[in-house]
Amino acid sequence: SMMQAQKDLRRMSKQGPPLGPREYAPVPTSSGDGEASEKSDLEGFATIFGDNKILTSLLVFVPLGFFAGKTGMAPTWVFGFNFMAIIPLAWLIGKSTEDVAARIGETAGGLLNATFGNVVEMLLCVAGIRNNEISVVQCTLLGSILSNLLLVMGCAFLFGGMYFPVQRYNQAGAATQCSLMSLSVFAIGLPTIYVNVLKQESEWEHMVEVSRWTSVCLFGVYCAYLYFQLWTHASLFQDDSGEQEEEEEAPDLSPCTAAALLCVCTVVTSFATDALIEAIK
Repeated sequence: SMMQAQKDLRRMSKQGPPLGPREYAPVPTSSGDGEASEKSDLEGFATIFGDNKILTSLLVFVPLGFFAGKTGMAPTWVFGFNFMAIIPLAWLIGKSTEDVAARIGETAGGLLNATFGNVVEMLLCVAGIRNNEISVVQCTLLGSILSNLLLVMGCAFLFGGMYFPVQRYNQAGAATQCSLMSLSVFAIGLPTIYVNVLKQESEWEHMVEVSRWTSVCLFGVYCAYLYFQLWTHASLFQDDSGEQEEEEEAPDLSPCTAAALLCVCTVVTSFATDALIEAIK
């Protein structure tokens, strides 16, 4: 396509000296018409399912989980089927989110990944609150926080250090994230400190009120952070390094198809999480 050719020309202009008046830069051409390089959605689905046969095979548990919940099977079977069904659904949600994020820009794409990357945990928490399973909600939130802060970030540091001697990051973005994380840790620990210091049953309702208002404040800070990142200071979060980046993998699905798949998988996951929490109850 013309846009891809322009990107290649800009990349080659950075790599070599300026061209003379009689010299020409090679422009990549596609075999056939201009749309031949674009994969169709059917080819994209074939690539997705063909490259991940194990996760694809787990999709059989999605109808089994619905069947087990509707026919009143033993709670053990309902829990097991729906638990296994959530695994490939979470994979499809992540894949469709990546394909949508690849078309909407770096900043908005990162926000979309961060939002829908935790949609399974969010659905589990909503289902747990509806069924009064507070311990399940607490464990889900704690596991999500620990896995994202320790497991994911630690693996990124480990494998990044194995392949690159120096790892670069956006200083403004890192400073903002550290400030938000410090505020979140303080907000999460405040109700616990409050109730342990007072140690009175009459103060329990006050602690709950403090916890709720803390949640409202955190939500407001997050909205302010989105406004800061996407509108007022979007340039601070852009990758402005002059080095040549690695060629990114092209998305397998078109934006509309990926968005539709994301919506469908999210709805199906909500039913699976409801059945799973009901089995626990």
